[in-house]
Amino acid sequence: MARPIQLICASLLVVLAVVEAQRPAMLAKERAWEEGTGTPLMVTPNIMTGLLVGVVWLTLFLTGFCCLFQVQTPQTFEENAWSSTSSTEEAGRLRSACASHEAAEAVPEGRMSAEHGRGSR
Repeated sequence: MARPIQLICASLLVVLAVVEAQRPAMLAKERAWEEGTGTPLMVTPNIMTGLLVGVVWLTLFLTGFCCLFQVQTPQTFEENAWSSTSSTEEAGRLRSACASHEAAEAVPEGRMSAEHGRGSR
């Protein structure tokens, strides 16, 4: 029985807070600003807009900067497989890899060794 009463009290408290936030009367400082006798705002709406836009741009810049420097590249780049200096060596290596792959496929599936990644099922 106490649970519904707590829920109702919490709801009324939230409604009261929302209603109070939409108050029709001005505070003393707001009245002073309206009359022109209060202290001026240090941050005008234009300055606040500029600050918020600057924070967004700074966030985007730092995100891009961090992502850019997290890209990992190899220390050295290998020569292209189709270049003239190493094309014959590369072609021989590719032929031997293809031959070993074809030989591995010729073995029945149940007899393949574990080094090929497939075992008997």
